[in-house]
Amino acid sequence: NMFHIGQDENVRWWIGSGFLLAAAWILPVLYAVTHLVHLARGRPMKLAVVVCLVGSCIFLAVVSDALLKDATRLSRSLLSEDCSSFGRKQELEVQLQEARSFFNECVDSSSEKHASSPRVAAASLRITDCPGYAGAEVGR
Repeated sequence: NMFHIGQDENVRWWIGSGFLLAAAWILPVLYAVTHLVHLARGRPMKLAVVVCLVGSCIFLAVVSDALLKDATRLSRSLLSEDCSSFGRKQELEVQLQEARSFFNECVDSSSEKHASSPRVAAASLRITDCPGYAGAEVGR
């Protein structure tokens, strides 16, 4: 599940995927070391199993807490009225304005081309339908 969350586009944009790298390496290494200890001894070692289980729980709790703190910090920043106080929010606002302008130009062009009102064109169009959308998406 942590891998799925780490692959989410929104999580990577706002929080990053550092925790995914940690989860992808720390837990498998812990499990591999435990397995090697079992192989070396020729039988399961209770302490290694307990360390593996408790270590996994502690690791997941720490990562979850860090993600919660990041999400709380980001929510405060995103709820703020001031876009200039948080760089990513300001960047997102600029992208929104550019997308809105791009879409309005597309609507105007489409309404002229099909001799319809801009309202009708806007209702039937999606920004992905606009010519040049794929090339305009480079900012992300």
